[in-house]
Amino acid sequence: MYKLRRLWNRTVTDDIFNMREIPEEKKQFGSHMTDDYIIPAVYDSSVKYRLVEEYGHTCFTEQEDGKLYTEWGFTTQKDAVEWFLSFGNKIKVLAPPEMVEIMKSTLDSIKNLYES
Repeated sequence: MYKLRRLWNRTVTDDIFNMREIPEEKKQFGSHMTDDYIIPAVYDSSVKYRLVEEYGHTCFTEQEDGKLYTEWGFTTQKDAVEWFLSFGNKIKVLAPPEMVEIMKSTLDSIKNLYES
């Protein structure tokens, strides 16, 4: 699998590739994963490049203050927390309340690591 947005210098050639048979179980890539846990968040505009790289240029709504609003689904709370933490102080999770609390407690536990 390729991320098409990472293919920079594409050229059309006359090369021909033979089609390969894909096993049925591989055709359903990712079908066992769901992203039903929707989390709205606001990102600082300085991380716009990363949002575009990961989700494309239409993945957010730019707000009047320049911040970038998203509403994405995640497979698990753990996946969401890890994603959000990778943005440091450039993101604010808005809802649901239990996710906001998970973020707060996770950040508290990180802070505690540095206080002892």
